[in-house]
Amino acid sequence: MLSVILIFTVSPKPLRMRICKDKKTGKRCLHYISVVWTLLFFFTGSQAYAQQPTKYYWENGKLKSEGMLDAAGKLDGFWAFYYESGVKKSEGFYNHGKAEKAWFFWDMNGKLASRGFYKNDQLDSAWIFFQPDGHVWKMCFYKNNLLDGAHVEWWNDTLMKEAGTYRKGLKHGTWTTWYPACQVKSQQVFVDGKVNGDYLLWHENGVLQTSGEVMNDKSEGEWKFWDRQGKLLTVGNYHLGQWHGLWTDYKDNGKRLAAGHFNMNKKTGRWRYWNEEGKIRKLEIYKDEKLFKEISYE
Repeated sequence: MLSVILIFTVSPKPLRMRICKDKKTGKRCLHYISVVWTLLFFFTGSQAYAQQPTKYYWENGKLKSEGMLDAAGKLDGFWAFYYESGVKKSEGFYNHGKAEKAWFFWDMNGKLASRGFYKNDQLDSAWIFFQPDGHVWKMCFYKNNLLDGAHVEWWNDTLMKEAGTYRKGLKHGTWTTWYPACQVKSQQVFVDGKVNGDYLLWHENGVLQTSGEVMNDKSEGEWKFWDRQGKLLTVGNYHLGQWHGLWTDYKDNGKRLAAGHFNMNKKTGRWRYWNEEGKIRKLEIYKDEKLFKEISYE
């Protein structure tokens, strides 16, 4: 009956044609309206026949799911699912067995956990995730069931925790993280899911803690490290993610504490150590990745 109202409300012209004085036209009009009613009845009847209301229950007798099945027995139209406790778990639409359109998910306490969209049974478009207290903690975008687009996480509704973009399921572009107090924590660049480019890490007080370069997820070249007061602690080199080349440690007063070379994480050559007065207190000599000789000057 609803379908009849919609058709004549949207397209009323056939009704107006009935007042035509020409009998031939009037007959054709009446015949046309008769065909519309016949097709409408057939369509409505077929739809009612094709979709069957269905309910499933848990062993404890509580409702497990409810919705419609198409003629092939596949989930179709609106469906709702419930936990064994009776609390609603999720609800959304199916199109002949495939999830479509907007979906909502709740935790076992009945709190909204997430909402988003499906397209052809795959995650699609914007998805929002909620904390139990109702605050949004994550928003992301999907395409063809893969993360694709902006991705943001929050400590609460206003303070961001992490932000960046995905491309075909992989992190891509600049990603930034924050401390709970809103101070930037780190910044790095991804290319197809791997870190490539400058890497920066800050202490919670805003002082730079680490800087260096990464290639294909592995540290490369010179890296520097500072304490919370901004004093230089260490300068060293990496290759393929391993200590390689000269490394130097510094004291609070800026003077050297130790210095020497690494060869792919192994000490090599001469390593020198200084005392508080800036004088060498010890010398280590490495050969074949083993300590060959040690000389003390104190």
